[in-house]
Amino acid sequence: MTKKILKKLKLNWKVKILVHINGRKVSMPKMKSRSCAKKRAAMTANGHVKRSKAGKRHYLNSSLKSRKTKRKLRQGALIFKGFEKKFRAMIDV
Repeated sequence: MTKKILKKLKLNWKVKILVHINGRKVSMPKMKSRSCAKKRAAMTANGHVKRSKAGKRHYLNSSLKSRKTKRKLRQGALIFKGFEKKFRAMIDV
């Protein structure tokens, strides 16, 4: 069935998953991943989350940023370990 038909019938078209709670099967809605989080970071081979650095969009030709600063902005960085667990939940890993 297509989404259009399901909407006409007013049925929920989201994918459901079964979870076992106290020996009973309970149907729960599937947790959606955040697309914005997926686009902004990537997983490394060790399982850490890698991100790009902020501040490399403007003022690159002026004297506000030195060569050293611009060079360091090119390198990626890892997400803070305290935030890594929340971020993994957002990207559904």
